[in-house]
Amino acid sequence: MTQRVLILEDQPFQRGFLANLFGSHAGVQVDACEDVDAAIALCACQPYDLVVSDLLMPGQDGIQFIQALAAQPRPPRLAVVSAAPRRMMTSARLMAESLGLDVVGLLPKPVAAADVDALFEALAQARPAAGEAPTRAAAAPEPDASQLRQAMADGSLTAWFQPKKSLQSGRVVAAEALVRWRHPQLGTLAAGSFLPAICRYGLEGDLLRMMLKASISALANGGTPGELCFELMENSTTRHVSDFYAGACRLRMKGFGLAQDDFGQGLSSVHNLVNTPFTEVKIDRALVSGCARDPALHLTLSTVIALANQLGLTIVAEGVESDADLAALRQLGCSQVQGFLISQALPSDEFTRLLDEEAPQLDESPRAALR
Repeated sequence: MTQRVLILEDQPFQRGFLANLFGSHAGVQVDACEDVDAAIALCACQPYDLVVSDLLMPGQDGIQFIQALAAQPRPPRLAVVSAAPRRMMTSARLMAESLGLDVVGLLPKPVAAADVDALFEALAQARPAAGEAPTRAAAAPEPDASQLRQAMADGSLTAWFQPKKSLQSGRVVAAEALVRWRHPQLGTLAAGSFLPAICRYGLEGDLLRMMLKASISALANGGTPGELCFELMENSTTRHVSDFYAGACRLRMKGFGLAQDDFGQGLSSVHNLVNTPFTEVKIDRALVSGCARDPALHLTLSTVIALANQLGLTIVAEGVESDADLAALRQLGCSQVQGFLISQALPSDEFTRLLDEEAPQLDESPRAALR
């Protein structure tokens, strides 16, 4: 299967160098251009699997290109390649993701062949499996309330489980429960395709109860409160802030685990982490990806992990996609990891088979985390 890649780079040498690196992969067709207008014109004329963009360019820069790319009906996935500081690249990534783009990598210059190999691995993991429709929300019309209720009733909306591995034992010790829709016409859809409609029609409670039942049934012993951990995303909001803290306290009083999800993505992370009775913190992939080679990220992670350890929290790193980052997280004292390097989310039966393969060495039942 041919993959089409577009490279936007203003410097001729770098443009040719990148074109050669990407083009050396079998089945990859590369186009390259030097300015934003040309890149947007090419994207409008033909589909690309991946666009690789520089940030620092004369005239219109990479930020303006990303904004223009996001305005396209079906934008391709994006990778940022730049000599800009890592924090600038991370800000560009957050901006792109907030506009709905799928960012599969940040590559600092000079780019190495291994960087491109890792990028293609991430792209392969992100691509829908054969026979499945794209999981982007734009791939299908938004479902109505009756379709969503029917999908929950007949089991089309179901829980998949992404394993979490302990860095101390190397075993699967937990799993994150993620909702998927096995749509009769569109194939398997990720949550982003239908969660906005779930919220719009006030079906969050129904979905939560469905996911709770699926997670409890997936536990070998039927489940106890301590084996279930509720993840609160960092942008979780309530009408009154008192409801947030009341709900967090009541969950913990009843024995459930409580995780701060997406730590490091927002602006109030430390305040919430210190003042809410969390048992676990999940470090966002924005702080994880590239931590092995980026001194600033490495220092930030070291500080976060030290704080979490002082608070007595289980520390889970999300979005682990390279052996180097995995080694850095182990050295820093991270407790658990999840991501494509470990496993993608699996249907319940496949997750059970994964556990069966580890059964001879397991001495504890994986717990589920709900989001």
